[in-house]
Amino acid sequence: MLTKILLLGSSGMLGSYISKYLEIDGAELIPASRESIDDFDFNKPDKVITFIKSVKPAIIINAVACISLDFCEKNPEISHQINAITPGIISEHCKQNGIYFLHISTDHFFSDDDDKKHPEDFPVSITNQYAASKYRAEKIILTNDLALVLRTSIIGRTIKNQSFLDWAINQINSQQTITLFNDAFSSFIHCNQFVSILKILIMKKASGLYNVASSDVFTKADFVIKLADLMNVKINYKLVSVNSSEIKRANSCGLDTNKISSELGIKCPSFDEVLNTSFAEIV
Repeated sequence: MLTKILLLGSSGMLGSYISKYLEIDGAELIPASRESIDDFDFNKPDKVITFIKSVKPAIIINAVACISLDFCEKNPEISHQINAITPGIISEHCKQNGIYFLHISTDHFFSDDDDKKHPEDFPVSITNQYAASKYRAEKIILTNDLALVLRTSIIGRTIKNQSFLDWAINQINSQQTITLFNDAFSSFIHCNQFVSILKILIMKKASGLYNVASSDVFTKADFVIKLADLMNVKINYKLVSVNSSEIKRANSCGLDTNKISSELGIKCPSFDEVLNTSFAEIV
């Protein structure tokens, strides 16, 4: 009998990549989203648990999240329900039933220390409701010894053409002046690279908290400028501060990947490898 892996949030950007590329011998991936399952709504955790019971998975991957900073600020109760409370309820169900639970967190926890690489035990700085809800989820889920929480930031393409990478490609091709944040530090990873690491983590049955990110820290401006070079497009741009944004956001989101490397032997991609994987989706 095949091991059932239930993927919650299969229609989102990361969920779409996991659905397409995660292949594990002896396992069956079962995608679930609001588009494919009736009453699949993280605002209704009882319905979600009923669905999980009907599937009887051995592994659950939670890629559901409310990621709009604006929506989270305006709707804190909903954002905490989707990002923290329901994932916590699912984690408790998994703990009681011996189900391996993997939860996707964020890197949105650090500010004002530029390109610092933040290890998993570095004190967090909560800047908005999105970060508050995601950190709340971590604290709840990590009480489950069978759970794995992954701090990350991901890029990729979307069907609706709405991701950061979609935006970057469109802006580069537009020949218009591009406004870029020169102080928004990140160590984001491409979804394809994330899925490759996710497969190893599942096979190792890793638990606890790990950073899954690029081994380098860079600004979003660095990425767009270098991507334009790879596309052989000369761009005009102006550099601005992320602090000009209406909603306060974390600006030093570099993650330290030494733990996942030293404890699990997993090598995370460099900035150039993230850049080249992103470029490969264009050509």
